Order: sequence, then C-alpha cells, then structure tokens
Amino acid sequence: MSLVTFLKKRILFIGLCLALLILIAFSSLSPSEITVSMPQEGAQLVADQNDEIGWHQNGGSETYLEILLGEFDQSDKQVGDWSIIATNVHRYTNYYFWTPQYYVKNTTGKTYRIMVREQTQSTQFLAGISGNFTVAVPKPREQGLPAYLSHPDYLSTLVPSPIQREVSLLPLFS
Repeated sequence: MSLVTFLKKRILFIGLCLALLILIAFSSLSPSEITVSMPQEGAQLVADQNDEIGWHQNGGSETYLEILLGEFDQSDKQVGDWSIIATNVHRYTNYYFWTPQYYVKNTTGKTYRIMVREQTQSTQFLAGISGNFTVAVPKPREQGLPAYLSHPDYLSTLVPSPIQREVSLLPLFS
C-alpha cells in the first residue's frame, strides 16, 4: 500500500468521525420531551361535553402513551393519585378526545391537570403535564333535552295515549 492510499483512507476515516460527532451534537440540541398543549392553562371545560387533549412529542422510545388526570387543591397540592383517562394511545396521534364526567367538576377551588406519558414498565419515561384547568357542570339549559327531543311531536310519542295504556294479554298459543 502506497503512502498516498494510506493517507486517503486516513482522511476518509477522520471525515466520517467528524460527521458522526456533528450528528451527535445536533441530536442532543433537541431533547426528548412531551409538551401538553391542550387543555390550556386556565381553560374551563364543561362536564359531559367532548374536549380535546393535545400534545407534541420529540424523541422517546415508546410507541404508545397513557393519558392521566390529576386533581389539585387551592394550595396547588395534588389530591389523590393520577387516574387513567386512556391507554394505548399512539404517540403520533397528538390528540385525544375526552369527555369529562360530572364527578370531575370544579368544587371549592379544585383544579385539574392532564399528564401524557410514555406507556412503559420502566421507571424512566417521558411525561408532559398541562397547566391547571377547571371542569364546570353544564348550565341547566345545556342539561335539557336537545332541540329535536323537545319537539311536541317527539314528546307525544313518549307519553302513552289512553289507547296505549290499555294492555291486553293475548295467549301465545291457542
């Protein structure tokens, strides 16, 4: 092997090493993280109405995520454990539609937060937590019947007429 061939191979090797170092340096500039974007800080959701949980994920190794709900008191201390809203949510979905229930409501200053985290058996995982939000009970008119159900024609089918009240039992077999 000639000196020129040896130097060319050495220069190629050094160039590949530098390229690898640059790649590692730039990949560490964007850290792995999950950012919960919805519900936003200070939002007020309404119980029994569909709302969106949104997030963005950079990096991480798990394919599926868990979505959890945490309750906090007026002094910003967590009340109880995180409760599971959903599991097996694909990481690239970036949103999940959730309907807060009546038992999740803002009573005496309680607030809530959403946690989106990698679904893994490991103790090391990525997680993102939303800002505080509240859940309100729907206003009375929102709890009423939808417009089509309150129409008089529909209501008359729900209230039996005098003829419908009379029930005759006919034998099944003669």
